[in-house]
Amino acid sequence: MSKTMVLLMTVGFAVSLAVRSAYPFPSDDEWAWPSIQGADSAPTPAFDQTHIQADNVRTDGRKMVPAIVGAPPTPRTTDYRLNPQDLVNVTVFQVPELSTTQNIGNTGHIQLPLIGHIAIGGLTMKEAEQRITDRLSRDYLQNPRVNVFVKEYKGLKFTMLGAIRKPGVFDITGPTTLLQGLAMAGGFTHFAKESKIMLLRTENAGYTQAYIIDGKKLQSGALADPILIGGDRIVIPESEIQFIVKDVLGTLRAFIPFVP
Repeated sequence: MSKTMVLLMTVGFAVSLAVRSAYPFPSDDEWAWPSIQGADSAPTPAFDQTHIQADNVRTDGRKMVPAIVGAPPTPRTTDYRLNPQDLVNVTVFQVPELSTTQNIGNTGHIQLPLIGHIAIGGLTMKEAEQRITDRLSRDYLQNPRVNVFVKEYKGLKFTMLGAIRKPGVFDITGPTTLLQGLAMAGGFTHFAKESKIMLLRTENAGYTQAYIIDGKKLQSGALADPILIGGDRIVIPESEIQFIVKDVLGTLRAFIPFVP
């Protein structure tokens, strides 16, 4: 056996001992974050979800934000405000000739029969319904019933980061769940810590709320698949194994330059 081979074997053995000493292989329980009551239970209403106090997560802005174990509450479509280029369906009951489907213009207006241009951009669907109803009842109809429905959203985006195959920013054109978003981003990498998906969402009050979601239970159907909203950021952490591998490779490169 050559001296070079003996040297390589010695270095490898020494690195192995160092890694095992510095990173004793954890048990399944040790992979998990600190035990939190309710972490393994089914999703619960927002008022009953467990807040993590000692293990708050840190955002890119270096601010501490509270974390909740479980999926976020289902967003209410009634809270959504209409954006330019949204494809909306306006239905006037029992007067089909006044119904229409069209994109909201860049100025926030749509064109309706009889009424002409009317601004609905920035309004909720209920507010838009009321504005159209007021215009129709003032000049044309008695007690009109109007429904406004968004068929396709424009301008809504979510971000996928971390241990995902195709990280980036993605469009929300219709109701999109977290699993659908993960599929759009190519799925998890081999080193993803699937049980600790972090979803960061800006709430109505303007603060950032973090939700910790078990992706394995999500895929098995044990957890409800949450609906994404515009501005959501999903971060997939890497498992501890990934950091161990990086440390080992870094140590080997110091001894063996051709290690990739």
